[in-house]
Amino acid sequence: MPTKRTPRDAIRTWNPHPGWFVPLMVGVVLYNLAALPVWAGLSPWVMALVGMIGTAVLTVAAHRRFNADDYGRAHNRRVLVLSLVTGAVASAWLVFAAIVRPTDMIALGLLALALVAVGAVFALVRSQAPKQKQQQQQVKEQFSLEQAEQHKEYIEERTAAQHSDLMAQAGLEGVKVIKREETVFGFRLTLRDRTNKPVKYAGIQGAVGSLASILSAELEGDGIELGEQHVRAEETGSAHLFHINVRTKDVFKMPIDYPLGQPVGSIRNTVAPGLYEDLAQVLITILAMNGIMVGATGSGKTVFLNNLIAAVTRTNDAVVWLGATKKFTPLVLPWLAPWLLGKTNRPLIDYVAGPEPYRVLEMLADFYKLVCERNDELGAESKFTPSPQDPAVITFIDEASDLLDRHSDVKILTHEGNEWNASRLVDAIMAINRAAGSGMWLLTQQGLIDAFGPYGTMLRRNAVLRVAGQTTTDYDGTATLVGLDNVRTTRLRNYELLIQANVERPRAVPFKAFYLDGLDLIGPLAEVNTAHKPVLPMALKMKLSKAYQDRWSAERLPSVVKAAKKDLGVDWPARPHDTQTPVSSEPPVGDTNEKTEAQKPEAKPTRTATKEEVRSMTQQAHTKMQNAIEAMEMYGPLGRTMAPIMEVLLAEDCPEFTPAWMLAVVSGLTPRDAEKSVWLAAGDDLVKEIAGAPWYLEAEERAGDKGWTRQALLDRMKEFLKGEPAASATPSVPEQRPAQVREPLRTLLAALEGDDRQFITSTEAAQIVGNISAAELQRVMEGEFDLPVQRPRLDGDEGESRPRGWFLADLRRAAIRAA
Repeated sequence: MPTKRTPRDAIRTWNPHPGWFVPLMVGVVLYNLAALPVWAGLSPWVMALVGMIGTAVLTVAAHRRFNADDYGRAHNRRVLVLSLVTGAVASAWLVFAAIVRPTDMIALGLLALALVAVGAVFALVRSQAPKQKQQQQQVKEQFSLEQAEQHKEYIEERTAAQHSDLMAQAGLEGVKVIKREETVFGFRLTLRDRTNKPVKYAGIQGAVGSLASILSAELEGDGIELGEQHVRAEETGSAHLFHINVRTKDVFKMPIDYPLGQPVGSIRNTVAPGLYEDLAQVLITILAMNGIMVGATGSGKTVFLNNLIAAVTRTNDAVVWLGATKKFTPLVLPWLAPWLLGKTNRPLIDYVAGPEPYRVLEMLADFYKLVCERNDELGAESKFTPSPQDPAVITFIDEASDLLDRHSDVKILTHEGNEWNASRLVDAIMAINRAAGSGMWLLTQQGLIDAFGPYGTMLRRNAVLRVAGQTTTDYDGTATLVGLDNVRTTRLRNYELLIQANVERPRAVPFKAFYLDGLDLIGPLAEVNTAHKPVLPMALKMKLSKAYQDRWSAERLPSVVKAAKKDLGVDWPARPHDTQTPVSSEPPVGDTNEKTEAQKPEAKPTRTATKEEVRSMTQQAHTKMQNAIEAMEMYGPLGRTMAPIMEVLLAEDCPEFTPAWMLAVVSGLTPRDAEKSVWLAAGDDLVKEIAGAPWYLEAEERAGDKGWTRQALLDRMKEFLKGEPAASATPSVPEQRPAQVREPLRTLLAALEGDDRQFITSTEAAQIVGNISAAELQRVMEGEFDLPVQRPRLDGDEGESRPRGWFLADLRRAAIRAA
């Protein structure tokens, strides 16, 4: 129902739009009023009384319309002065016009002159009204804020005076409470140390227990239960100022839901595994950091570990290695479930090892070798920078005390020839892994020195991040959190944790990890994160041990295989990821090009290989199989170029003809945010690649752009998948599929198709392949394709001056073997 408007409201809101309307109406009214005495035969001085009454009415109306509360006193005074002047001038004119008649030219002229003058001033005052009103509103708001601040300061001063008495009761006489502020979790007191015999931070910490008891008694009347663990001392930037955080609201009583839908990021950014007591995110850096966590059974240790795994796998430039000798299956199975159930084509975690101690040692030995390799390749760089093509490795060891302490007698031979147990190996890793862009987390139920074996006192120096949950003894907490002798981790409740993000500062802040546990919560998250999971480069995988190549075999994970059958109802994959053996659909093709005597390499005497050489060759062959399968699974049978192009072609909105540069952009072969010149260059490269082996599909030119029709590309792909050779294929180079003949050999053979030379140097080959040095190409060709560099014997050449490279016939044989 609309509210009833009063006459005062009408006056306050009346504002005719035309600026000339008010002066015109005033002139009309004055003219008619001046004619009344003439027509009625009254004395002209009656108009003086009318003028005074009109002036009074005008002044009151103007005062209410432009009141001081809304427009300010200055503007209100200007309006009142204008009203009085206008009333006086109007009264004088009325008397004069009544004497000489309103139709008198002098009277009309004076009226017009007065209306113009007063109208101009009125227009000026009226135009300033909105600005004056806005300024007055700002003044009122500022005044209200000042009043509220003064009231807050008064309340804080009064409260501080009350709490100062509590300080004296807690044995902190002379320590003043200078401020109390409300927080999300309760309130915070700011203390100022006394100038005479300061108590310092140690004294504040020592009095926390007494202060908690006193505050608990004070708050009991308000129905608040305050435990000693809910009162916490904290340093500030100044040595004489301290904070006392009092948690009167139990913000950790209920689980904190895991935030779904987080964007894919980089391991170089901070991650958030939970919330502080003020509900701010816990931001920590995992890359190139080592961390440890202590917590008894039921302390929230596994939930915290799951948050760290989720944070790492949500990035596109880091992979997870996970090992444990206790509670291994419940930890890893939820993360592997999407792969075992066939929802993804690969497991989310790159390497799992356990529960046998030696299996975890094998993983640590590979991790140590990986760290050493990356440190050796740094050169002038100070640290390794991860990327989607060369990701960081973050390793987690759960129940580390069982491996490092109880199984300290189990040892393994490292790549350097050292026979170390887990404690010594972890110490060596933590000492050098930060420069390699790797990280390691150890989780245990006991304090550091007791839990981490003979080298526990050594490795703790390199663990920068410290987390403690509820423990069975307070010693476990104080041994983990540096410089906090009075911490009481036995009193932590509701899965509350303490984090020390910097060992150089004795400060542990309460937080709680997001609730992430069980197959129902972890399974869908693992399925989503697998889509952007990177893989280690092939060159690095080839340097790791056979244990890494066989990491998904059923023999190495019997407990997980059994649990998968029991809990998920699935059998372990007969040919799991990275262990499938590729089968070529084409028979071997011999080399038809005979070498001349000058081209043949020097004959070498034959001998029987030793057992060690046989084992090494077997491992190399096995590694090559793993790499071939990984390439097949990652890119499919069409290879890394045609596989994304086929997805574009199958889209409903795909045009009938697509330029090459546009196809390179939409299929992800070149960045979308790059310049047009980069797009065009990528399109030219795509034209050359598809025109060569094994596609032999020339591009068309339409409207100045080279490209292909949708149907032409799809037809060529169908022929390729059926195994039908392209029309332009020649028998000199057997037709190979991109996933079978891997880079850089495929690129090299395609570029050399039709070339008359018999031999190519490694420098020339590196220039053709691009983005690789000659030395690196030699290592790849020898390690991946078993094709060592050769020095052909030519007339006039001597020894080391001969160019190094490969015969083209040997390159073709290597391509056949790789297929």
